[in-house]
Amino acid sequence: MGARPTFSDAERRARLVARHHLARTARDVETAVRAVAAQHSSDPLTPFLAAWARVPGFAVADLERAMYEERALWRMHAMRRTLFVVPTEDAPVFGGAASLDVAATERRRMIGWLEAALSKKAAAAWLDDAEAKIEAVLSEAGEATTAELTARLPELALTITLGSGKWTQQASAMPRVLYLMGMEGRVARGRPLGTWRASQYRWMSAATFSGRAGAYGAVGSPPAAAEAEAALLERYLATHAPATTTDIRWWTGWKVSQTKRALAAVGAVPVGLEGGGEGWILPGDEGGELGGDGV
Repeated sequence: MGARPTFSDAERRARLVARHHLARTARDVETAVRAVAAQHSSDPLTPFLAAWARVPGFAVADLERAMYEERALWRMHAMRRTLFVVPTEDAPVFGGAASLDVAATERRRMIGWLEAALSKKAAAAWLDDAEAKIEAVLSEAGEATTAELTARLPELALTITLGSGKWTQQASAMPRVLYLMGMEGRVARGRPLGTWRASQYRWMSAATFSGRAGAYGAVGSPPAAAEAEAALLERYLATHAPATTTDIRWWTGWKVSQTKRALAAVGAVPVGLEGGGEGWILPGDEGGELGGDGV
């Protein structure tokens, strides 16, 4: 067995410039998103600025068309509870690998708030009823804002107390229910209210958005966690390698055990880094760059 390859800092930078289309070489916005695996979107401006930096001749309408008309891109909560724009066909991977664990925690938290506002006996039933009614309205209306859903479903106008001790605040339950349903891949964000700079969105069912009935637009159920984690790591390493274990854990939000499992599943190859560190690449990615699409 030969010595493992070592990547200099300059080589790593060159790979990122090429693979992330930082010389404005992406042919379209979908290519630009795939080139980074998922585009950060906590600030609504970020995906537009990222596309402008990568796609020659980019116009705001190009990304709006991909997200809201063609629905080839999906704005969803994924890694680290953060909003990302991801390829719609990959949404089940991001959901299974990053969203569902967080969603389970958020559901327990929501039940706790509802128990305080209602009772332990009534909390879960109220949430189930609220979700079913929201899905019914969205199925009938196609899309609706949070305010429109509240108006259509006045029986869900419940106030809950967030926080504890001295640090509490009163809040409407409806936005938290929609947030949870989005985390679970049951609803999707549509066009924003106002301009492309706005951060409040119209809601639609995931089935309406994706044309497929499963959570996160999956055909059937989303992939199991281990399968989804491996698929997500493949996408990350294909676009960011060589990446350290710390890089991977930070980007995904995974525990050590999840990271080790995914690295083994994809057959990741350890490589040296300038300065003596260790990184990971996919098998066969020791040398040349990716293809012209950067993916």
